[in-house]
Amino acid sequence: MNIEEEKFAFKIFLELYGKLPPGEKSERPDFVINLNGKKIGVELTELMEEKVQIYSSAARYSLEDKIAKSAQIQYDSLSSKKVLAHLRFVDNLKLALIEVDTLASKIAKTILNSVKELPYVLSHNFEIQNDLPKGVSGIYYDIAPFMPESHFSVWRGKWTGSFDIDFLNKVINKKEKNIIPYRKKVDQIYLLIIEGFNFSGYLGQFELKGLLTKNSFDKIFLLQIMSRQLHEIK
Repeated sequence: MNIEEEKFAFKIFLELYGKLPPGEKSERPDFVINLNGKKIGVELTELMEEKVQIYSSAARYSLEDKIAKSAQIQYDSLSSKKVLAHLRFVDNLKLALIEVDTLASKIAKTILNSVKELPYVLSHNFEIQNDLPKGVSGIYYDIAPFMPESHFSVWRGKWTGSFDIDFLNKVINKKEKNIIPYRKKVDQIYLLIIEGFNFSGYLGQFELKGLLTKNSFDKIFLLQIMSRQLHEIK
């Protein structure tokens, strides 16, 4: 997740949990909350696996993120239907900054034309295949009426499959290795596992079957972005 996605997910977490005041962005852990003289650290992690591939440069990532953010803003100015949009760009994408908003506008209008005749109900896995803007190789989106605002992200070869308790334990164990430096900064550590920022990366109805691995987190949550569901699993 990039910083904007982290802030977006954390905002929804606070709204759904309803027991914590606003926190501040931090590093290791991702957010720190002051509550009654104690500090609570919230570490975020995305529920996903990644294919092995050669990724682009940081400059390319920055450019793609700028386009996605601009497209999100322009789309929301045109439609009240909230969507999670996932954009895939061509490999040789090169734009001057002055062209970012132009391409973003075309993306926003392409998505608008696709969703305007669809019912505004929770649904996902739509793909736009025809008349894609130049520079874009794929647009995928989900209709998410429970979202407070639309969210556009860049799809960079991430994929998710079917997840079970074993996979969740792997995610938790990976973060458990970093918990010692967190403890030096805060009194309690929460782990917030995010599901739903990537196309086809949804668990659907979540059921916790089996036992969580032994870990040092004080609380563990699973946040389903699209349906705005928060599960406290520890």
